Amino acid sequence: MAEHVQAILDDMVAPLADLQERGDFSSSEIQQIVARRRESEYLLRRHNPRQSDFLKYIQVEEQLEELRKLRSNRLKREEKQNHLDTTKHIGDKHIIQHLHLLWIRTLRKYKSVDFYLQYAEFCKRTNSFQKLAKCYQEGLRFFPKSEVLGTEAASHEYFHNHACAAARVLLQRGLRVNPKSAELWIQAFVLELHWVQKLRGRRTVF
Repeated sequence: MAEHVQAILDDMVAPLADLQERGDFSSSEIQQIVARRRESEYLLRRHNPRQSDFLKYIQVEEQLEELRKLRSNRLKREEKQNHLDTTKHIGDKHIIQHLHLLWIRTLRKYKSVDFYLQYAEFCKRTNSFQKLAKCYQEGLRFFPKSEVLGTEAASHEYFHNHACAAARVLLQRGLRVNPKSAELWIQAFVLELHWVQKLRGRRTVF
């Protein structure tokens, strides 16, 4: 166990060092982050980890990312005013990437519609749309009768990817396994209504 935890922490050295060098976090704060992550990793790797350990780890990392963004935005404004380098660095996406890994580990351990929806919301907030699509795909594989997963996945395909055919397929699959779902029938009707309005708009333009 100790070797696995240390390997995970070793992979964090470079991005955490970047965050310290750029002034996002002080040396003592980085040490606190590493100590807290080490403790959390041991909790997740014990024989019977608790669901609350996963969720608390995620919550604390999300709070850490909010703090990093506040400080990073302030530093970038100062760099811009002083005509300094404002290019992206290795530490910028570190916490977000770490959170994605935590969510994946959580979903491997606990299959839950609610967790898939929470991860989907996280992907939306961080503009991680490729991971969002994978989240919906995997969620529907385990919970094909979930109305909320099916409608959210279809909405993502239509409104973000502009793929009406893909959205239609998702709703049709949902209706095949859940033919009595009023919500899915309503969403299928709404989708076709949106599509008709879009076609009418094109005819008006051309």
